[in-house]
Amino acid sequence: GDGAEGLGGPRAPGSPEHSAMALAMRYVQAHISEEISVEQLARLCSYSPSTFHAKFKQATGIPPVEFMVREKIGEAKLLLESSGRSITSIAMELGFNSSQHFSVLFKKYVGESPVQYRRHNAVP
Repeated sequence: GDGAEGLGGPRAPGSPEHSAMALAMRYVQAHISEEISVEQLARLCSYSPSTFHAKFKQATGIPPVEFMVREKIGEAKLLLESSGRSITSIAMELGFNSSQHFSVLFKKYVGESPVQYRRHNAVP
């Protein structure tokens, strides 16, 4: 290629798709403790759920649900580092169905359990 791939594409700042995906990402970050569906994000961006899913994945490289999980895990890391709150409490606050489900996803994305992560990263 000549290095011009993607210019004007969904990743290009200022394109409607870029603005919509940025809006969706900001919405997820601002409402991290709420349960958010792909349908909600699609409506927010004025797309059908299937079109939104495709455009989001094209723009970010990951599906919207994975983006939401990664954001929740990032928030969980901060809470584990900075608070003495229970893992169950953190899991529930971030909208996970159970602390077990949270722990499985946390380990998948972080490489260690929430307990191990806290042990290695907690601020004294």
